Amino acid sequence: MRILLTGTSGQVGAQLQRSLSVLGEVVCPRRAELDLGRPDSVAPYLAQVKPQLIVNPAAYTAVDKAETEQDLAFAVNRDSPREMARWCQDNDVALVHYSTDYVYPGNGDQAFAGQPDRSGCVYGKEQAAGDLAIAQAGCSYWIFRTSWVYDARGRTS
Repeated sequence: MRILLTGTSGQVGAQLQRSLSVLGEVVCPRRAELDLGRPDSVAPYLAQVKPQLIVNPAAYTAVDKAETEQDLAFAVNRDSPREMARWCQDNDVALVHYSTDYVYPGNGDQAFAGQPDRSGCVYGKEQAAGDLAIAQAGCSYWIFRTSWVYDARGRTS
């Protein structure tokens, strides 16, 4: 199986690279090969690589900077995942996408139901928009919303 794995310079991507390697060939593009800040580059890259599964833990995760770098944050967290999902739909490929609990407002003591679009910050709003774009594309997908990520090494690049 050929698996496309994004974000291997981050904590989740680095761990997944090791874990997924037992399933087959794991293709791990660097930003120079697949720049998620340029959503128009996603489909051509996927057409070239022809993955059988896409795992996308890559994200623009600078929560505070997202307020001032909104175009880039939305490109990485909404537009590029949307393009991945569209390609997956067109090519019968599944998408595993990592999101965040920032899509919720962060208050209350009960589980939230329905669309997660109640965040008060730009980072949460663009992540929720990316999740929704994936769902609307019609492909087979799983979205994992993490609340805290850490490991012994931290960022790998």
